[in-house]
Amino acid sequence: TVLYLPYCNFRCHYCYNKDLILNPEELKSYSEEEVLNFLDERKGWIEAVVITGGECTLHKELPEFLKKVKEKGFLGAIETNGTNPEMLEKMINEKLLDFVRMDIKAPLDFESYRRVTQIDDKSLVEKVKKSIKILRNSEVDYEFVTTVVPTLHTKEDILKIAEQIKGAKKFVLNQFIPKFGTLDKKFESIEPYQPEFFEEVREEIKNNFEEVEIRL
Repeated sequence: TVLYLPYCNFRCHYCYNKDLILNPEELKSYSEEEVLNFLDERKGWIEAVVITGGECTLHKELPEFLKKVKEKGFLGAIETNGTNPEMLEKMINEKLLDFVRMDIKAPLDFESYRRVTQIDDKSLVEKVKKSIKILRNSEVDYEFVTTVVPTLHTKEDILKIAEQIKGAKKFVLNQFIPKFGTLDKKFESIEPYQPEFFEEVREEIKNNFEEVEIRL
């Protein structure tokens, strides 16, 4: 079961959850009680709960909710941009997470991140770096993911990221697929990179990681 939480501290041009980020009050919401009851009714069918967003770690109640999920016998996972390393570390230490999918939006410097996410706060990139270190030093299963977007990412950008996180367990190259409703409208029709591009990049970076996966 995937749960979407509203709001985000990034404004990625290609984000397709625009309403979740900007106008969550216009979307249908569910109470914690409703969600927990939903899970209770499906024990034996559902194995895991994945919490995503938006950016789920903006919500201070997240660890306590995950604790309730774990107490019910489900696996717990989050998708995060890595800007709340303190909460991430807390949830790992309290064994609330079985898996973490962390997005790496760009090479790990402020200008590159600002180009993709439109942030103005330089400290956010340092927090991303800290989260990367926390995950790499933890026992929790994880993957780092970069969604590769034409006009925002070059081959050199991906090679640079791969060098910066060299030695990580798993790096996923995610093909950007244009969809209706992106934050920046022009990304609704942009031409994605072809599979050959991803195979070429994987061949160059495969020795940096235990596994490099392409998701098309």
